[in-house]
Amino acid sequence: AIEVTGPPADRQCRVVTVDGENEQQRLARVTIAAWVHTSMVGKCLSLLESLDPQEAAVVKMAAVFNGPFSVPDLAASACSIWGKSLRVDLLRLFKACNKLRE
Repeated sequence: AIEVTGPPADRQCRVVTVDGENEQQRLARVTIAAWVHTSMVGKCLSLLESLDPQEAAVVKMAAVFNGPFSVPDLAASACSIWGKSLRVDLLRLFKACNKLRE
């Protein structure tokens, strides 16, 4: 189990291992890359790598939002306002969001 506590500037992460041992460290120092051998992280990485390019872009952009977001929020960072295909870009983002939601 993982528990995150503390103020945003100094978040602490407490990890309870299978053996029942507690490890506590700063969240900024937790290296998820070292957990690739675990089933949970391995399945997550496999799923992310299997996404279509548009869906992968939506997931990457969604990682920077602090709260709920919408297709226009994604379009503001991904679509050019001077491009002639703004509606098509919005439709692609909407389709990718719906596919991810399923």
